[in-house]
Amino acid sequence: MLLQVLLYPATDESQDGSMERFAEGHLLTKVAMDWFYSLYLPKSGDPRAFPLHASAEGMCPTIVATAGLDPLQDQGRRIAAKLVDAGVDTVFLHMHGLTHDFTTTRKVLPSAAAATAKIIAAMKLMLTKV
Repeated sequence: MLLQVLLYPATDESQDGSMERFAEGHLLTKVAMDWFYSLYLPKSGDPRAFPLHASAEGMCPTIVATAGLDPLQDQGRRIAAKLVDAGVDTVFLHMHGLTHDFTTTRKVLPSAAAATAKIIAAMKLMLTKV
């Protein structure tokens, strides 16, 4: 794999920090995430279900983009830090004032269009290094 791009990723089962701060009123809610987790999580509670619990050694270059009004913001920050600590070539982009899934609103929100353009520019930059 040449590059992975993690857009507002869910990387662990945490329920604190941004999950609490942005639990309601910003598109993605904690109630919705609890429902998604209930569908996704293995019955055994296998910790490998989340990237934050897996080894980052040998991962391909990565772009992690988070949104400022997203319950998953802290999870994205944690995975970016883990990748950097493992020596993975990582670009972390935090988009202040935007909600989860901002890339789908890029045609109606100029700020979402600008944020998506930053991600694309980072992709082009990272792919020139390969």
